[in-house]
Amino acid sequence: MWSKLIDEFITSYLAAGRSLGTCRLRRHYVTAFSRRHADPLTVTRLQIEMWLAGLNVGAQARKSAQVTLRQFYRWVVDAGYLAASPAAGMRPVTAPRGVPRPAPDEVYRRAMGIAPWRERLILALARQAGLRCMEIAQVHSRDLIGENLYVRGKGKNERAVPILDPELRAAIANARGYLFPGRVDGHLSALHITRLASRALEGHYTAHTLRHAFGTTAYQANHDVFALRDVMGHAKIDTTLLYAKVADAARVQIVADAAPVNDIRPIAPHAWELPRAA
Repeated sequence: MWSKLIDEFITSYLAAGRSLGTCRLRRHYVTAFSRRHADPLTVTRLQIEMWLAGLNVGAQARKSAQVTLRQFYRWVVDAGYLAASPAAGMRPVTAPRGVPRPAPDEVYRRAMGIAPWRERLILALARQAGLRCMEIAQVHSRDLIGENLYVRGKGKNERAVPILDPELRAAIANARGYLFPGRVDGHLSALHITRLASRALEGHYTAHTLRHAFGTTAYQANHDVFALRDVMGHAKIDTTLLYAKVADAARVQIVADAAPVNDIRPIAPHAWELPRAA
């Protein structure tokens, strides 16, 4: 029964035009939950909540798992298999607001100086264009028109990203197909792109931290968050703001501007009288 319902659920996603990546993610979470319960039509809300509570994952992954099960059982009800969803009424998972973790430019420069050609192209697309690994994997020569690379991001939304480095543009144009050919629909998988980038970068830095560096550098140079959202392919402006790390100099200036003047004694050991012991 699980197999039948999962297949039909994913078919409904494909029929709605959802991306293969989204379909794989939904299938993953429902399949993982199905291993703990024999009958999908007798599952209770408590069982769903106990499974979610036992997941050894971060808040974002837990939120994604909960959303998946809510949508799955909403579909089960709509399809007529159940009268009411056992996933209804759950408290939503609160994912804490993240902070950008941009890779330092010196880390990027060192990697670009020693990495193989393919890895340098991956790093350049992440740092110079702010592309996600799934988008880097699908770069194709036909998508380069003039200086613009037309990128299909999350939700199959397309955007134009200027590629200003002439060598990077030439590499894409000369690929005569996918820039990173492989066995996933003709190109490398996003996971493989992630691994190649991580191996090329020192320490804990990844292709996504290069995307963070792109976003933070762009924001500090030009505070147009709407243009930045368009280039980075975010659906919501709040997501763009996560990448907009405030410059350290701006933080210092804020504190300096807020400091009171002329009405505070200097803070030094000799400036304070300790209370006398009784």
